[in-house]
Amino acid sequence: MQFLVFLYFYFVANVVALDFPSYVKKCSAKDPELNKCLRNRANEVIPHLVKGDRILGIPVLSPVKIPKLDFQDGGFKLSLTDVHFDNFKDFTLSDVIFDLQGSNIQYTLNSKYLNFTSNYALNNAQIMRRNVFGRGRFRMVLGMLLQTFCLNC
Repeated sequence: MQFLVFLYFYFVANVVALDFPSYVKKCSAKDPELNKCLRNRANEVIPHLVKGDRILGIPVLSPVKIPKLDFQDGGFKLSLTDVHFDNFKDFTLSDVIFDLQGSNIQYTLNSKYLNFTSNYALNNAQIMRRNVFGRGRFRMVLGMLLQTFCLNC
């Protein structure tokens, strides 16, 4: 989530010329190709952000490690431990639309795949009126991701 918030502030700050680390190159608000410039500059920044940036408060994102996630709905309970998400380093922005007047930003993130691994414990789930439960290792690969975000729209 911090990564997405940073991208929002990156677009705004890039145009209003706030100070950022040296690896962040700025775009001019007067550039007729501002959206293209922001897309190109953001794609240059992503590999740096994935490594983490203490000054900006961004943790290492490859992999993202979460000790525990719990989900519960009625009697159904799913616990995930030792959760890892990996491959943020290959994310790219394909489209950026930045509205200077309304501070609206829309962008599309692409990735060939995202790895997700975890241990799981499943209790009281019902599938076709049968109780399902179990423990084990879980791995999922999400392929050809295309995510569009619209901030402040």
